[in-house]
Amino acid sequence: MNEKTYRVVEHPRLKRDYADRVIRTKRDLTNGWGVVPAGSVGTIKYQSPKGSDIFFEPCDCCGMKARISRVSMHDIEFVEEE
Repeated sequence: MNEKTYRVVEHPRLKRDYADRVIRTKRDLTNGWGVVPAGSVGTIKYQSPKGSDIFFEPCDCCGMKARISRVSMHDIEFVEEE
């Protein structure tokens, strides 16, 4: 098993700098498709005044990729691979 480890870094000062940054969820996130559990790692693809569009890594068992939009900055933490 090749598990990646991440360390928490500070939020970018400007929201326009959120795009293409790697994040980890602080709580379970839900949408009409399903639930993304706390601790999941994803990438912010688009930032709007209403929140972030996040694309998550594919599931290990089925390969599905989740996308959640309008995520608040209070529900995520920015990380970097160690």
